[in-house]
Amino acid sequence: MARHKEDKLINDPGESREESLSRVIEEVLSGQGPRKPRGTVLPLPSQRTHTPRTVDAISRALVAAGGRVSYAAIILGLTPTYLRQRIRDSEELTSLKDEIQEFRIDIAESKLDKKVLEEKYPAIQFLLESQGKSRGYTKRTELTGAEGSRLIFEFSDGSVDKDEKEDH
Repeated sequence: MARHKEDKLINDPGESREESLSRVIEEVLSGQGPRKPRGTVLPLPSQRTHTPRTVDAISRALVAAGGRVSYAAIILGLTPTYLRQRIRDSEELTSLKDEIQEFRIDIAESKLDKKVLEEKYPAIQFLLESQGKSRGYTKRTELTGAEGSRLIFEFSDGSVDKDEKEDH
């Protein structure tokens, strides 16, 4: 019974991991979201007794949920806390979750690039401030003393720390 439920809620078993990942990510980005069962958001204890807990089942659920652990937990009928622990305990599952996240970031960067090419100012500004820092495109705050003088810090124990660059 658990195997039938898993197949119905997750993905086509004939679909490759890459095909499934790509399809689900596109569903999530289009606003359709990953498939999940109807009913309660968190599974009831009675729903958790015969749930698939294999690495393969969890992998498929993570892919179906676009890497979102809470959605994958709903698909599997597990609690998010339990599923997060299973992922932390498995190098394979941790790697898969990271891979899905990197894929989603790649998609987001592609969307940002598209907006930059369309000459949308907020996208250009964001790109320069986040990736153009080495060229000076950054917001920065400078702390100085009164009228631009150096800072002098006085601590409660009476010690003083001042900028070593003295004007001579």
